[in-house]
Amino acid sequence: MIGFLKNALRRFRDDDEGSAVIPFALWTPLMVGMALSAIEMGALTVRQTALERALDQTVREVKLGTGASYSHEELKLKICDQAPVLGNCEEMLHLEMIGLDMRDWEPPSSQADCVDTAMDVTPQRSFVHGKQHETMLLRACYRYKQVSPPSYLGFILEKDTKTVNQKANYAIGDMVSRETEVLEDEYFDNTFKLLGVLTRNPVLPDELTGLFPADLRITVVSYKEANDKFDVEWSVARGDYPALETQDLNNYTERLPNIANGAELILVETWEDYNPVFRVGLAPLEIRTYSFTHPRYAPQVLYAGAMGENNGWGNGDQDAPGSSLCTNNAENATDCTNEDGSNNVEPNGKSKSKG
Repeated sequence: MIGFLKNALRRFRDDDEGSAVIPFALWTPLMVGMALSAIEMGALTVRQTALERALDQTVREVKLGTGASYSHEELKLKICDQAPVLGNCEEMLHLEMIGLDMRDWEPPSSQADCVDTAMDVTPQRSFVHGKQHETMLLRACYRYKQVSPPSYLGFILEKDTKTVNQKANYAIGDMVSRETEVLEDEYFDNTFKLLGVLTRNPVLPDELTGLFPADLRITVVSYKEANDKFDVEWSVARGDYPALETQDLNNYTERLPNIANGAELILVETWEDYNPVFRVGLAPLEIRTYSFTHPRYAPQVLYAGAMGENNGWGNGDQDAPGSSLCTNNAENATDCTNEDGSNNVEPNGKSKSKG
């Protein structure tokens, strides 16, 4: 009896019939799950891209349509018209618009209106019309029913780090360019917090390394035709990077546009530490974004921390703040490169000429 069992077990061990079926049975669920996940990722990406594009186009139209006031439903319709790929858009799209005061910061809620299609529809949370030149945060959330069943792997797109950081950079540059009042340090502290909200990054240093996961630097530079160079009027940094100085602009010259004598540019730089989810051939890296824009509603954007320095705003008054009479456009300027003052730039951007 014992010998019979030994022979049976030996035959079972050596028998290779059906060996191809076993791996197939083991691997099939995984392969099907990966296929469904790829379909899920593609469907999510298409809808997310369509929503971002529609939101960008709608917000641009709102900003250019001066004097027009759009209701919640009108904005929703405009976004849905721009994104036909979003099925049942008017019912599945949720909008929230709130005002943000960079001089009196109140952080917006980080909780999204919609997370899972199994949840009840969240009512409209807040939609407040902004005032002229006020910073407004518009958030859109589309409730999407996933393709694959919940038992399979479903991807949640947290963010496209590079794209999100670039959009945040542009938003901050556009916001600063519209300022007509003197900016205080508190303004930049709160702008750094806004960067954290837009990129979903903490704005406090890491407890272990002491380094910031995100950094912000805003610099105003002016062009001087007399010596064909850019000068830093002021620079403010938050995070690990220092403020920019005029000698640092040598690395920026090729990336700056041609502008008129005395004109100014607002440079916005942001950095973000990126740690890949799967570290297979891709090490942690730092993503840097950069943009520039002109002041929109005033010849210059002023920073209170530079008011006692060479801030470039003297309104033609020799007693105005600033360390250079030439920069202050004073009539009796003596320390300029042009002795007759013909190259002194007035706030309206026009050069003086001999009488």
